Parts: sequence; structure tokens; C-alpha cells
Amino acid sequence: MIKPALFSSRTFITIFAVTVLLTLKGCGWQLAGTAPLPPQLKVVHLDDNLDHDLSNALRQQLNTRGVLIVKSSHNALTQLKQLQFDVDRRTLTVDRDGKVAEYELQGIARLSVIRAGYDAPIEVTANTRLRLANDTARVLATQSDETNQTQLLVQELARKLLNQVAILTGKSG
Repeated sequence: MIKPALFSSRTFITIFAVTVLLTLKGCGWQLAGTAPLPPQLKVVHLDDNLDHDLSNALRQQLNTRGVLIVKSSHNALTQLKQLQFDVDRRTLTVDRDGKVAEYELQGIARLSVIRAGYDAPIEVTANTRLRLANDTARVLATQSDETNQTQLLVQELARKLLNQVAILTGKSG
């Protein structure tokens, strides 16, 4: 007597594909998730008044995309100026001892995009949130986790901002 297979080959392939995708997602690898840059963004000046963390994240994103960052706004095709940058921590739940059990980091960033040859600047805004557990038994590790998560939040804000800038300057340029 022949026993039927537990899974069909189609089911096995589906489970395998999902496992591979979840593994890649878990290790931090992502599909690019970035909009192609129009020619107006090949030479950029970052305003000196940018928040240090946001400036670093934007520089990293721009360098990854092959953009030349210049020190003088006169040499740039596009200037990026910070209008707003805030990262806030909000308590979501407390434990029975009144200690924070879960919290959320919320980030917002707004940039003004000034392009050579255009009168009106473009404004772009990005928002992102991260939900975190607060392990009171691991205070130092939790603080380190929050610092790392804040950096990831700022990097995500920078990625979202540059995607919007790329899309908007590509449409109007």
C-alpha cells in the first residue's frame, strides 16, 4: 500500500519560499525600496542646520545612491533644508508596578527642497513609528536597544524623505 505524501510539491515550494523570505527579512536584507534618482539629485547640498543624526542618515542614503554632496549651495543642483525633525517617546503600557512596559518611538522630518532654476521650493514630510518593549530587568541593554532603534528610525525617515524627493523632483523636473 502506498501512503500519500504529507505535502504536495506546490505546498512545499510555497512553504520554502515563505521561509526564505522571512529569513531574509529577519537578517535585515531588504529589496532596495528606493525610487530612482532624477538628474536634479546627482549633485546635492545639505544645509548646515540639519540635525546631526538626520544629516548623517541623509548622507549615508545619498552616498549609497551615488549622489555627490557638495559644501557650497552654489555648486548644487538641489539643496535640502530641514524644516522639522522630532523623535518622541510615548508610553503605551505600564506594568502593575507602574513602570513602563511598552513604548513607541515616533519620528517626523520635514525638508525643503530647493532646486536650481526653480522659484518655488518643494516640501516633503516623512513619519515613522517603532514599538518597543521595556525590559526592566535589562536596563542597560534596553537603553542600548533604544539608541539602536532610534538610529534605525532616523535612517527610515531619511529613506522615506529621499524617495519622496526623488519622485517629486522627477515629476516636476
